[in-house]
Amino acid sequence: MDRKEVVLAWLLRGIEDYFISFAKFDQSFARYNAFFNAVGFEMVGKAYLLALKFNEYGNLPEQEAKQKIEKIARKYSHKLDKLAKKIERSIGGNAFQAIKAKDYDGFTGQQFLDVMEAAYIECRYPMPPNPVHRKFPTGKLKNTFWEPINSSGMHKFCYAFSMEVIASLKRDYRICIPLDRLKEVVNGKAGERFNRLFFGDKMDDLVTDKPAKKGGHTVNKSDLIASIAKSADISKAAAEKALKGTLDAISGSLAKGDSVTLVGFGTFSVTKRAARTGRNPQTGKSIKIKAKKVAKFKAGTKLVEAVK
Repeated sequence: MDRKEVVLAWLLRGIEDYFISFAKFDQSFARYNAFFNAVGFEMVGKAYLLALKFNEYGNLPEQEAKQKIEKIARKYSHKLDKLAKKIERSIGGNAFQAIKAKDYDGFTGQQFLDVMEAAYIECRYPMPPNPVHRKFPTGKLKNTFWEPINSSGMHKFCYAFSMEVIASLKRDYRICIPLDRLKEVVNGKAGERFNRLFFGDKMDDLVTDKPAKKGGHTVNKSDLIASIAKSADISKAAAEKALKGTLDAISGSLAKGDSVTLVGFGTFSVTKRAARTGRNPQTGKSIKIKAKKVAKFKAGTKLVEAVK
């Protein structure tokens, strides 16, 4: 499992949620803005959390890794203040303290953290039993209240928090957002306006114009299945069976000592590696390494040409 791809999957989903809140709702659906800002905040925060906890899933088989990722993420589901505190402790410094203390159109960042989880309920339920705005009386007229989760300051706080997380991902893990991937979720004229608001003057620093595939993207089994399904115009389930059958056939042939040649693509074969004397890297002492069989692959002409 590739850390960069896991992080980008969650990070880009969070940015997409922010963009939906920014561009997709007219006034009649404005109550959903707070919901998608809260979801975006959670997705971006979990992107950093999954970068931090990579050693817990990075070397697991794919399905086990996905289950572990889900378990890590679920621990902080809708627990935004807890998630923010975990990230703040991990990153350190005073940046997050300043973000929480700052005023965003009448509310501090910490006040938003205290009430933002309510966005998950109040944006979807017409009669919440204890609406969070009752904690913020205006002090002017009886039964009048400020509404922090529907204020203009909420997205400003979410963006400030997210920008610090994205900057930390670059600094701590050398992960930048590929421009081509960003354009898949943030696009059009609205996307241009959103990027100016969200990234500000940091876009050139945090977004790279190098295509993701040139940045070392590792194509995994799921990627191959999706590509096969699209190319062959079959379901992903059928593509998965086809891929498994192909790999099983190649592995079975090699196990019997046979070679497998796919003209133009390449040849899989088995070679014998003779016994030899090596050196223990920790002690420097000579050790005997037994003879063994190893699988090897030689690229065919078309494959060689394709990767030039």
